[in-house]
Amino acid sequence: LGGGQFSKSRKHAIWLPSFLNRFDPDTLRYYLSINMPESHDTDFTWNEFADRINNELIATYGNFANRVLSLSARLPDTPGGELLPEFDSLDEYQNLCSTLEQLHSEMTSSLEKHRYKEALRTAMTVAQHGNQLLQSATPWTHLKSAVGSDGRLQSLSSLAFGWRICRYLSIVTQPFLPFSSQRLWNMLGIESDLSDAHWNDAIDWSVPVVNPTKSFEPLFK
Repeated sequence: LGGGQFSKSRKHAIWLPSFLNRFDPDTLRYYLSINMPESHDTDFTWNEFADRINNELIATYGNFANRVLSLSARLPDTPGGELLPEFDSLDEYQNLCSTLEQLHSEMTSSLEKHRYKEALRTAMTVAQHGNQLLQSATPWTHLKSAVGSDGRLQSLSSLAFGWRICRYLSIVTQPFLPFSSQRLWNMLGIESDLSDAHWNDAIDWSVPVVNPTKSFEPLFK
């Protein structure tokens, strides 16, 4: 801790009750998992904790989930008034499906070899792909476009596939971030229990897209 050994007697430690009064428990789970010592000791510093949470967990995973949920919530107010499932178009994203399946295979292999840090990093790569998808499709530019306008359907279909990536992330991050995974699962509008989802369900593209709940909040704060 800060370059020194943890010591309860010297009060040089992280006190969980105090930590949990201030922070989401999954932020600590993320930091400890991504910094998990594998071949040598690791050091906990508050600066690195803040950097990892703000610039990785929130900026990558949290930002992606929030964009999908917030933009999807605005669809009923578009000129067409469509709901998210109406934009589901898997044919547009076969290459990305293949990429996500490969990353899922890599995570599975990492977990089987007890390389937990490696598996979590791969999950974060999935969130990066989600952000790249939205950045490329720019669905926010078509929320006021007229029905039938050029590029509208393809752009807004990125939100439906974004929903699928969020579902994927809920499943594969559950071993590391159980509380936020459950929150995201619920906000996606899925009625079944996340605990009942099988690991391989993450890449089951036959699951229909459903409408997210109308009430949502940032995944991490």
